[in-house]
Amino acid sequence: MRIQVLAIGETTSGKSGSGREWNRRIFQVFTADQVAGNIPVYGELDELNSYKQGGTYDATVQSTAGQNGRIELRITKLTPAKAAQ
Repeated sequence: MRIQVLAIGETTSGKSGSGREWNRRIFQVFTADQVAGNIPVYGELDELNSYKQGGTYDATVQSTAGQNGRIELRITKLTPAKAAQ
């Protein structure tokens, strides 16, 4: 899925219940002619801090179970989008 990053939140980090460390940033993204909303992006700290506001990326999106049975989306991989040729 191709997205444009409209805004990027602060990086947060923590540990899961099993002791695994995680890093997350919340991105406000635009896709398919509409604002898709605020979506969490998980990854390595250096990678998360390298993304640019206004940048266009190809995203791998994964759905997960959220609170109260809701489906939530999260981005698991971003790569800079290549210009159309």
